[in-house]
Amino acid sequence: MKLQVFKTLWGHQGSHEDAARAAVAAGFDGIEGPVPQRGEQQKGLARILDAHGLLYIAEICTAGAYVPDRRADVAAHLASLESKLRSCICLKPQFVNCIGGCDTWPLHDHLAFFRNAMELADRLGITISFETHRSRSLFNPWITRQIVDLLPGIRLT
Repeated sequence: MKLQVFKTLWGHQGSHEDAARAAVAAGFDGIEGPVPQRGEQQKGLARILDAHGLLYIAEICTAGAYVPDRRADVAAHLASLESKLRSCICLKPQFVNCIGGCDTWPLHDHLAFFRNAMELADRLGITISFETHRSRSLFNPWITRQIVDLLPGIRLT
């Protein structure tokens, strides 16, 4: 097994081309960051990754940005996830890091979201991992433990 190291785009202010050049110069294997929203931007990122021989980890936030829309229910989060998963396929991600769900949901909503999200990713042939992130379903370690106990196949970031 070879350790692969990815440069995050968190805080990066430049272009994808600038990020790719910096990643290559520093010896990274790839970059990790949000999926561009428009098709032409996605194609541009795909060309840059290919030109620099870099891998990609897609970052997807459901129903909002890093803080979710508090009015969005499980169905809205799943619809958001499906749209973004489908749009990242052209980037051939190693996996998707999903910042998903909402910390105000009851346990049954968390479980419904994660079960359906994992099934959706499986159907699309994408490996998905869920980030422990503020304002999201996995923010609280006690809830996270319950989720992991009930969904032992869940992958965490």
